[in-house]
Formats: sequence, structure tokens, C-alpha cells
Amino acid sequence: MDEFIRTLLQRKRTLRTQHQRCRRALSTLVLLCTATTALAQTSPSTVRDSAGIRIVENARPLWTPASTWTLRATPALRIGGRTEPAYTFARIGGATRLGDGRIVVAERGDVHLRMFDATGRYLRTVGRKGSNPGEFTDIGALMKLPGDSLAVESLQYTTIFSPEGEYVRQVRYGPFAIGMLQTPYVAVIGRFPNGSAVVGDLPQGRRGGRGAARWVDSSTLVMVNASGAVTREVDRVPSVSFGASLGPPTPLTFGPELVHASAAQSVYLGFGN
Repeated sequence: MDEFIRTLLQRKRTLRTQHQRCRRALSTLVLLCTATTALAQTSPSTVRDSAGIRIVENARPLWTPASTWTLRATPALRIGGRTEPAYTFARIGGATRLGDGRIVVAERGDVHLRMFDATGRYLRTVGRKGSNPGEFTDIGALMKLPGDSLAVESLQYTTIFSPEGEYVRQVRYGPFAIGMLQTPYVAVIGRFPNGSAVVGDLPQGRRGGRGAARWVDSSTLVMVNASGAVTREVDRVPSVSFGASLGPPTPLTFGPELVHASAAQSVYLGFGN
């Protein structure tokens, strides 16, 4: 009987020891999971390489409420709000400030540029609608180049002006390999100081899944040199949300779409979802 009792007590101690080990192992696992989650939360970015281009993708903002930018209550400078035609705008396609303080505004409605001094006083109008050198069929964006030259982006070409608004040259893009783009028209996504640029095609909704009610189509990004010639394909990125319709696919009203910007040696992309 004594031997039987000693055996039961030994088994009980053994079970208690195993239980304690299990609890310690479980606690360690919970701590590891917590640490991994915390690490993931503090590292929202992923980095990958695409054809030699380093791409950083951010899953969430890094700014805190205390570090976000805010607008001041009163504007530092105001252009417009007057009755004179030079100060009336229909559709602004972009604006930039030159090194001497002058401000250039791209007006999409009348398809031209307007220059103002540092105080907002109208100086001159540059360009007009047309297809001749120094004219525009459309204005997609206005970008400032090194040396305060101005690049007016249109479908399939860019017009370069001097800081004084004098026509310099026209840059056309391509040719592109067959099947590389959905359309022969491209838009400039970002520029680099050496004159090269990243351009992307305009999705037509052709890359949706069969029978899908809505889908996201992508843009093919291509690197071009300062003369507009293709140097290589860079990547394919989400661009426009489409929905099924009785006719051709239709972009979703207020749907997410590609946003982009460039500065120095980098191009930044985001998708509005």
C-alpha cells in the first residue's frame, strides 16, 4: 500500500512539472506572438526590387496626429477671386513656384499657362490650344524641371518652356513594343533631374476577371530618357477601378485610382483604397 501511494505521489509531481512547463511554453509563445505583432505594427513598410528599382510599399501612414500638416487660417497668397479674365479660372491643372517667387498656373479650360509675380499680380499668358509648337491639345499636368524650366504634360508628348515662358522643344514618347500598353497614349508619372521620366498607359478595363462585377485594372510603367525613347519597362501597378456595364467597362465614379508624385531621385505611388 505504501508503495502504491508513493507511486501516485510521484505521478502527481510529474504531472505538475509537465503542467508548469506547458504554462511556461504557452507564456513564451504568447510573448513571441505579441512581439511579432508589435514589430509588424512598427514596420508597416515592405521593400522589394523590380528590375533594379527599389520599391517601398507603405501599408499605413507613419505620421502621428501630432506631426500631421495643417493649413493656416488665412492664406499666405491669394490669386483669383477677381472679375478680370486673367484672375478667373475654369479648371486648374497644376501650379508651381519658380526660384524668383513667380507662380505659374496651368489652366485646362482655356489650355494655356498664366504667370504671376510673387505678390500674385498677373504677368503673361503662355501657349494656347492647338497642335503647333508651343501649343497644347490638352494639359494633363505642369511640372517644374531643374533650372526652373517648365514641362507641360499632354497625352503622348511634353512641351518644354524656359523660365520666362519661351518655347524650347517638344518631347514625344515611344515607340513602345507591341502589346506593352493598352493604349498608345501615356501620362508622365514622375520625372528625374537628368530629364528621364516614368510614364504609364491609360487602363481601359481590359484586365478584369471574366464575369466580374468590378475590378482594378493596372498601368504599365515604362522608363524613358530625356528624348522620350523607351529604356525599359519598370512595373505594373494598380491604377483604376472598373465596373461591368452594358457597353465597354466603365471607371467607377469616385472609385479608387492611382495617385503619384516625384521629387529628386524618387517616384511615389499610391492607390486610393
